[in-house]
Amino acid sequence: MEKNFDLRRVFVVMRKHWWAILLCTLGAAIIAFDFAAFAMPPKYTSSLRILVNQPSGTETAGTAYQDQQANVQMISTYKNLFSDRSILSKVKHNLGETRQLVRPAKKAVYRVVKVKKHEKRELVSAAEPAVYADKTAYDVSTKTLQNSISISNQQNSQVFFLNAEGTSPDEAAAIANVTASVFQARVKALMHVNELTIVSKAIPNHTKTSPKLGWITFAGLVVGFLIGLSYAVIRELRKTKVQPLRHVVSK
Repeated sequence: MEKNFDLRRVFVVMRKHWWAILLCTLGAAIIAFDFAAFAMPPKYTSSLRILVNQPSGTETAGTAYQDQQANVQMISTYKNLFSDRSILSKVKHNLGETRQLVRPAKKAVYRVVKVKKHEKRELVSAAEPAVYADKTAYDVSTKTLQNSISISNQQNSQVFFLNAEGTSPDEAAAIANVTASVFQARVKALMHVNELTIVSKAIPNHTKTSPKLGWITFAGLVVGFLIGLSYAVIRELRKTKVQPLRHVVSK
């Protein structure tokens, strides 16, 4: 009975001070929305897929299954390597460059032909210079890269996802693509194998992943409602304490 009485008192207080509760609820929700929309920097995420497939010399079903399981286990090792400082430093350097290599330089190719018992070099293809293209440079610290890059994969899958977060869709895609390229070259240099294949490159995703306006606004509604309810309860408690004193003075 006491619990029911207390619950009824709460509803009575809410009905009596509904204006204060409503004002606090709406005010906190508006503040939370404005803070998330204008004060918090937006974040975007881009992803790409990488296949782990170490070639094997045998083709039996048993060894193929063992190779697949070994490739799956290697993903756990790669997750730790992605946060290596040497890799992140290279990624930072490549992101800061204003030129991107489109086609590497080619040396001239010759062939030897015999002309009247004499050997002569004949040009097959001329040398070609390296071709570069201008690109947008991004100044991202290694600490930011460490917090922005994450790896995810499904169970028993040889494909894992490289996810990169940035302050713009283009920056997020650039971080993902550069990180994958640097990591692929690093693994090849360390293990002398070419077992990483970039299945698909990251493309700019214009959907914001942070901040989540809906959740933050809802949290503001809840906090505002609790503040308004607390205000109403405190006012009622103060009235009940002051009321007996007034009766004593009037007597």
